[in-house]
Amino acid sequence: MFFIHTDRVWKHEFADTQRKAQEDATAAGDDQETKTCQECGTTNYDKKFYEEFQILICYACRRALPEYALITKSAAKADWLVTDTDLYHLPFMSKPNKAKPQWGNISLYVTKMVEQLSMNRYKHT
Repeated sequence: MFFIHTDRVWKHEFADTQRKAQEDATAAGDDQETKTCQECGTTNYDKKFYEEFQILICYACRRALPEYALITKSAAKADWLVTDTDLYHLPFMSKPNKAKPQWGNISLYVTKMVEQLSMNRYKHT
């Protein structure tokens, strides 16, 4: 079975595509206007950091504030006395191990989240 597209059909399909693209752009624009850095209020937030950790923070604040620094799993366990089971519930970013490529990827956690986890775990002791 063959379909013959007339100019009217093509125009209709093109109009639908344009309308959907415009609606998507408006929705994306609305989302970006409401998402601001939780520390300084700028609208330029680190999208990768937001995707991984659901924290709205800009590049400048992330680098300037030590609570948003990324730490490895072994450093988190040593510094904050948390276990693998505790860290299992936290979001993390996985990166290739540059020092030992034959080993597995390293897990990076936000210092602020690990600190809160540790404080909640040991608050009664």
